[in-house]
Amino acid sequence: MGTTPGELSKQVNGLIADALKTAKAYPSIKTQNGGINTYPIYSKGGTIESWRMRSELSLESGDTAALSELLGKLQTSLGVSSLVLLPSPETRKKAEDEAILDAITAFKARAKVIADALGKTYSIKQLSVNTSGRSVQPMFRAAANAMVSDSAPMPLEAGVSQINVNVTGEIKLQ
Repeated sequence: MGTTPGELSKQVNGLIADALKTAKAYPSIKTQNGGINTYPIYSKGGTIESWRMRSELSLESGDTAALSELLGKLQTSLGVSSLVLLPSPETRKKAEDEAILDAITAFKARAKVIADALGKTYSIKQLSVNTSGRSVQPMFRAAANAMVSDSAPMPLEAGVSQINVNVTGEIKLQ
């Protein structure tokens, strides 16, 4: 918090500039500025007492060791607002491709069951494949009040991500 928006922006912008400088030492990590918000803090009497500012950095990397180390360093002067670990685009695409093949195989097996039950053959008249996907990046916000003197890597552990594939279609019985 600061007395004036200008005073506060100097402080927070300095923290963000330092964070960007620190992040430049990690070429495997993509860094991008996020949103900046400044808003008043009101006293009980309804007058502006001070100002608060929030500034975000977005970090993206496939190198979890480097990301963990950088997060540890950034946490000495910034607070972590959100951290989301997602599969890389390459890993997601590979998993989606495998899931699409499985889903189409299941669709064809079900079509064959229907055709066989009716003593017919089938052809696929229409087929639609949909996958789910999203892109979220870790966000960090300036929080000068949570300073510590030493940095330790932030523990990160990859988990399991769900890849959804939906295959719908129409068959023609012959």
